[in-house]
Amino acid sequence: MVNFAPMLHTSDLSFSYPGGKSFRFPNLSCEAGARLLILGESGKGKTTLLHLVAGILRPHSGVVTIAGQSTLAMRARALDRFRGQHVGIVFQTAHFVESLNVLDNLILPHYLTGSRVDRAYGREVLNRLGIGDKANRQPSSLSTGEQQRVAIARAVMNRPALILADEPTSALDDRHAAEVIALLEEQADNTGAALVIVTHDNRLKERYTHRTEL
Repeated sequence: MVNFAPMLHTSDLSFSYPGGKSFRFPNLSCEAGARLLILGESGKGKTTLLHLVAGILRPHSGVVTIAGQSTLAMRARALDRFRGQHVGIVFQTAHFVESLNVLDNLILPHYLTGSRVDRAYGREVLNRLGIGDKANRQPSSLSTGEQQRVAIARAVMNRPALILADEPTSALDDRHAAEVIALLEEQADNTGAALVIVTHDNRLKERYTHRTEL
């Protein structure tokens, strides 16, 4: 029997920054292998919501479950390990370690979380994204588009069940935006991952029927 339980589910999430904005978010649900677009203008809390889902921030109230497990019930170390095993994140800013080459940037999170390091798989992912020849280069020597591909590669290195992407297309022209979205979808399909994109880029609105607006 096929299991249609959501890969991601949130309920009644709220968050307040000290002395700053407060947010209350709509409930989210995304099945394994499905895609969810979260649209919102600047200041609506899109990145905050993504960080709550990823467990980088803790909500003031509400529930987040990934693969049927409540992330809010986990202690910090267990949450880091769970995220390293099940979640891939494409941040708005890539945050590479410039002293490491591209391939070492891909496998660094595995060292930090105690996961198995697979350099051969890292090369395979880079090859699939068309940048296999950049494995030994420094990130700063790559073009913006190449860096974005490396960021996608890093996000899928752990074969995640859930991929979260923060504004992956907002700074790109139409052609490059379409290429990046196609790459994200392809990598999600490779592992059967749920793909959640947060953005203010209305060009994506017609691409996804499953969407939420903040």
